[in-house]
Amino acid sequence: MTNKWKRKFPKKAGFYWFYGVRFGNTELSKNNKPKLMLVKVRKIRNGFMYIADGHFMYESEEKDYYFQKVEMPELPSKL
Repeated sequence: MTNKWKRKFPKKAGFYWFYGVRFGNTELSKNNKPKLMLVKVRKIRNGFMYIADGHFMYESEEKDYYFQKVEMPELPSKL
């Protein structure tokens, strides 16, 4: 597996891994450690919506983060 982490918010709908400190640009991040989280990215009329752990994510609130597209596994041919 190659290292496909990018330091920018995704601009395509789908599922992505997020690794970083949530709310990195706020006082809430002082004692937080980086987390690995699954993020759902949806295309909306005026851009994109990012959802992680049931909360919206905003680029202006995050700092020192990485994203990587989730690679879907090959599904079994028989059930």
